[in-house]
Amino acid sequence: MRKLTVSVTLNTAFVHFIRATAGFYEKIEVLEILKENNAKRYTLGIARILLTEGYSLNKVHFPRHFNILDVFESQDREHFCLVKVSMPPQFLSMLHWTDVDVIWERPLLFTQESITFSCTGPEPALENVVQFSKLLGTVTSIAYEAAGYRGYQVLPQLSEMERLVLIAAIGSGYYEYPRRISATELAYTLGYSKSTLIEYLRKAENKVFEEISGV
Repeated sequence: MRKLTVSVTLNTAFVHFIRATAGFYEKIEVLEILKENNAKRYTLGIARILLTEGYSLNKVHFPRHFNILDVFESQDREHFCLVKVSMPPQFLSMLHWTDVDVIWERPLLFTQESITFSCTGPEPALENVVQFSKLLGTVTSIAYEAAGYRGYQVLPQLSEMERLVLIAAIGSGYYEYPRRISATELAYTLGYSKSTLIEYLRKAENKVFEEISGV
């Protein structure tokens, strides 16, 4: 198991597609991947979005494959959001390249001309990712490092649902004083009942505390 980080300068076709359908952003940095639904072909995560000069979030017409579910914080052109992203219909034929046994990690960074992404997995799967990268454009850098989990971050210890509610709670100000969002409001935003939300939060909190204390 190793961690692979690849940077790619996109080919002309991808650049034209991005500028035509998603020219609103200058840079998108994925801060945390919360859930990958392979059956329905979408990914849920927390992203830092830097808008292109002259754009505002409330006036952007987002493509159907890119949805902002909630905005946690905004400052000028920079926005921290809960996003749901799927493969654009034009590129569905490439899905088999992404169906590999890897864990997608940070950094995940997108501009209109380039992509930098990381994943951890066995050598054959990483080689498939490298080959997929070459389909996107010119590979400008490839780096490998030993995979390490303990001490890297607490979130991998949580289930998908625990990660989702905990990150959403932190980003929405649930743990701030005074709270910027109530449990009822957060549950409504995520589409859960309040009791379900509280249950997942408590489980996530217990795991985090155990990890930090070393118990």
